[in-house]
Amino acid sequence: MAMQMVKISFPDEESLTQGFYELMKRMRVVCLPADEFIVPERGLTVLNGHGIPYRIIKRSGLDHVLETVRDTAAIAA
Repeated sequence: MAMQMVKISFPDEESLTQGFYELMKRMRVVCLPADEFIVPERGLTVLNGHGIPYRIIKRSGLDHVLETVRDTAAIAA
């Protein structure tokens, strides 16, 4: 089974700071424009365990995430 990834955002600056810190200590985090992040689905367990609020934007497989990162990099160049 392919790894499931989740694109998330945080409702405020405090939860963004705490959530990003807790996630990056444990796993790879892809940062996108507009303070959106892509993390492995298990990252939601980390956020829930710390009581950090977040909003799920989209769930997808790893292949789709790689395509999204490539597209974002091309736009920034």
